[in-house]
Amino acid sequence: MSTWHPPAPPGLHTGPLRKRSVVGLWLEFCLQWFWTPVRYFVLDGGWGLTLPPSRYRLERRGTREEWEASLDRVLDVLIRYAQEEVERRREKNDSGKYPCGFVGPSLVPTITLSRGSYRGIGLEGLAAVAARRGWQVRWETARFQYVGLFQAQPQQPQPQGYQQPYQQPQGYQQQYPQQQPNPYQQQPGQWG
Repeated sequence: MSTWHPPAPPGLHTGPLRKRSVVGLWLEFCLQWFWTPVRYFVLDGGWGLTLPPSRYRLERRGTREEWEASLDRVLDVLIRYAQEEVERRREKNDSGKYPCGFVGPSLVPTITLSRGSYRGIGLEGLAAVAARRGWQVRWETARFQYVGLFQAQPQQPQPQGYQQPYQQPQGYQQQYPQQQPNPYQQQPGQWG
């Protein structure tokens, strides 16, 4: 796949995000060993560590290549889940049991990522890694905590004789005045 991706809108910071505090990382890493049993036994939350040692090392001293490798692993899992979900929707459509089946955007695989997944490479790095897989960033969601990605669909060929809706006929030109007169501005010859 190519690494071309649509450019980010102007004014959006696309570089690496601010690193996490060393003290905050150390406290999270050390205190999770006390928090995990409480979460498991009292809150029925599960055993998963909030900050495994590999993630701690990545957050502290991760290079761009290490961040890209980590993002690749995350994207592998999320893309597989998104494609499985779209396949389930297509199977429901094909079964004929659902009169209002899934159409249009609901059949395009989409995923969301938190900022922690691409902190070391920024949005530009995320867009490049996603473009290698045939995915694109939804730039309108890039200002929020979770950024959306979607699978870029190839342009479908149009059938023979297809016309774009609301196509203007040839030779039609709408005449616009060069400048609208300002009613509050004195016009030449109006008062004098």
